[in-house]
Parts: sequence; C-alpha cells; structure tokens
Amino acid sequence: MNPLIFRTLFLLHFSLLTCCTKTPPDNDDNTQAVNCTNGGRTILAEPRLATYLGSPLTGGDGVHCYAQSDGNYIVTVQTINGEGFWGGPGYKGAEDILLVKLDSNFNVIWKKYLGGSKKENNIRVKPLTNGNIWVVCDSDSNDGDIGNVGGRRGTNIWCVLLGSNGNIISKKVIGGSDNESVFDFDAVANGIVVVGYTYSNDIDVVGKNNPATNNADMWVANVSSAGTLVWAKCYGGSSSEFAHAIRKSSDGNLYIGGYTFSQNGDATGNPSSTSSAAWLIKTNATGTILWKRFYWGGGSGADIRNISETDDGGCYWIAQTNGTTGDFSGAKGEQDIWIGKVSSSGNLDWKKCIGGSDGDYLPPVGFDHARRHATNSDDMLFMGSGYSSDMDFECEGTDPDYKFFWAKIDNSGNYQIIHHKRNKDYDEDAPFGIFLDATSYCFLMIRDNYSTNSRYLDIVRYTK
Repeated sequence: MNPLIFRTLFLLHFSLLTCCTKTPPDNDDNTQAVNCTNGGRTILAEPRLATYLGSPLTGGDGVHCYAQSDGNYIVTVQTINGEGFWGGPGYKGAEDILLVKLDSNFNVIWKKYLGGSKKENNIRVKPLTNGNIWVVCDSDSNDGDIGNVGGRRGTNIWCVLLGSNGNIISKKVIGGSDNESVFDFDAVANGIVVVGYTYSNDIDVVGKNNPATNNADMWVANVSSAGTLVWAKCYGGSSSEFAHAIRKSSDGNLYIGGYTFSQNGDATGNPSSTSSAAWLIKTNATGTILWKRFYWGGGSGADIRNISETDDGGCYWIAQTNGTTGDFSGAKGEQDIWIGKVSSSGNLDWKKCIGGSDGDYLPPVGFDHARRHATNSDDMLFMGSGYSSDMDFECEGTDPDYKFFWAKIDNSGNYQIIHHKRNKDYDEDAPFGIFLDATSYCFLMIRDNYSTNSRYLDIVRYTK
C-alpha cells in the first residue's frame, strides 16, 4: 500500500474543565480498515488510538489549533466561565478569548485571556514563522485589552498581535458606528488583511455601496504590525454581500471569496436575481479590483467559504451550494461541496462536485477547513461531513450517520477521499479545522454527547 495513503490515526482529546485522565470510550463501533476503489479514488478508514485529557468543553465558538514552526501548538477558544483546566488568572468577564500554548507533547506552556467586560467572539488566529501570533475577533467591549473604541459603536473588529510569550505587541480596533464582523484574515508583508462585512459608512468605513439601505457590504481592511489601519475597501452593490475567505496569492495579490445578492455596483455581472451567487474577487495588494467571477446554479444560492493559493498565481475556491444548474450542473445531492481552480487571470481551469445523494457540508464559515499539502504544495487537503453513503462515500454502505471525512485534491482536479464513520460515543461529530505539523495531518473536531450535556474538542492526527 502506498505509505502516503496509509495513515495512523491518533485522537488527542482536549476539554475545558479539568485536567484529569479519562478512560477512553469503547471504540469498537469506530474501528474500520476498508480499502475500496470508487472511480479511481481510494477510500480508506483505519483504527483509532485515543488519549483523553479532561472533560467537557464549555465554550465552542472560535476553536482553532495551529502548529508553530518551533514544534509547539496554539489553541484558541471562546470561553464563558474561566474555570477548570482551561481557567486561571486574567479572566476578563462575559465571553473572552482564551489562548493556550502547548508543547509538542500537548503540555501547557502558558494560557492567556484576552478581551474586555463584554463579548469577544468569532475568533480567528494565525501564528507567524517568527513565533508571533495574530488574533482577530469581533468585540463588543470598550475597555480591558480592547481599550477605548472612540466613536465606534455596536460590534467592531479587534486585531491584536502577540509575541511568542502571549504578551500584546500591538492592537487595533476597526469599524464604524454600526456593526462589523470578521470571517477570515491572512498575513501580508506589512501586517494582515481582514475580511468580513460592514453595515457602517463612517469612521474606518468609507465608500459603502448604497448607504441609504440597511444592507451589508463586503469589507476588507489592511492593519499593520504596528497597529495602524493602512487601507480599507467596501465591495458590493445595492443588496448585501459577505466576504468569508481571503488568501494572499503567490504573485502578491489578494483573492477574496464570499457571496453577493447584488447585480450592480461592484457586483455587475452577477447572473442571479433570485438567490446568492458565489463571488470570487482578485485585487492588488492595496485592494483595487483586478477581476471578479460569479458562480451560481439556482437553489438557495452558493457561497465561497475557503480559498487556497496555487504556485502559478491562481487559487482553489471551495463553495457550499444546493444548486443543480448553471455553474453547478452535475450536482450530486441535497447539499454539495464544489471545488474550483482558477488561473491568475481568472480563467476556470476545472471544477469538481464532492458528495453523495444526501447532504454533505463544509465546516462553518471562517474555520480552516482547507490547507495546502505539506510535501506537494500545489495539492490541497480539505475536510467536511455529511450523511451520504453513496457516490463519493459508497464505502460507507447504508450507514445513515453524520460522518467526518477528509480528502486530497491535486492541481488537475483528481481527488482522493479518506473517510471515517462518526464516533458513536458522541451524538455529533463535526469537523472545524485542518492544520499541519511536522509529522501529521491534523483535524480539529467538536464532539457532543447530548445525554451528558458534554462537548469535547479533539485533534485527530494522521501521520504523513
């Protein structure tokens, strides 16, 4: 068997209350070792080895985990009580950001709370190669670590750069007198570029489309490492737009993805007047639009949720839709995942539908469900979940459970799905992110047990 396909699975279990050792649940229902061929794609599931640290997770929003270049890990979560293993001094109140730095054996190096007296959520995080860490979130606070937000009102976006010890290097609140929200950001030469939406048209938000209406624009902002707002742009038309993904391209430009309901303004050319169209924009390094593309196929609409750059200056986009016509002809089920590759000039090289006859889904917006492959950088790893047991998931037979899967796709559109049944010790087994460390492909999972009102945060690791 190809050693790159055969994976050993480790389950590293984190929780947010206590640091006690817990006997792993019976994994008999979870053990599978099946090889089968589905249209030239090998589907493989392996036995699990499990280590459990602690008991239930009390938060759930903003869960992320990243491997740092020094072999350590950064975990973030929104926490609402500051208790137990994940508790400690520095809890601010309401809902805070909790960062935990772990060593290569997942022992705690330090824990930090960030926030103010009100709510911080929608947390995004990105470690840098120099050991520093960017954290971006929505914030309702006007005090504490956030500081005075001036004339800004409602929910703002808070950008904070931390050192390798978790101490604040710089911070910046951006927004206007109405609400803003962040969904993704990427590191650039001078800092970060943040994407989300805005309802404002003042202070940091300039140029909102059709400001007389209560519709949202895509909002894209560049914040420097020194904590200054360098530039900000609104993209949209007379209806609403939301930006859900951004990635800096290998040629130094920016790819931005999301969806639009407009057919005018920046969204001129959108073919849909009835539901949202997936919207891909390429801009230069300062946010000037170079080109834009729309993808639509009816149904309740389409939404680009992740972008991954390619070495030729193009990108992959990943969309969720139940559309079955137009750009999404060839759909397979109630909900499908679509992946497309575009060139640097915006030409669509190919697109693929991933799924079965039931509903198959990407993780929630803003979570890291796709990453470039570690050893072949133009390949992409992605993850999802769903109910299908046929077509791409035919090795599951007639199993009706909601299942986690991950897959690899190359730059020609050939994909290989690695599939796992739901862990039956939990009622819900949902993937939230994918990241890479030196030796493993790692997948962040949230698992719910309704009978005990318990929620767990797991890291599923496959050796490379």
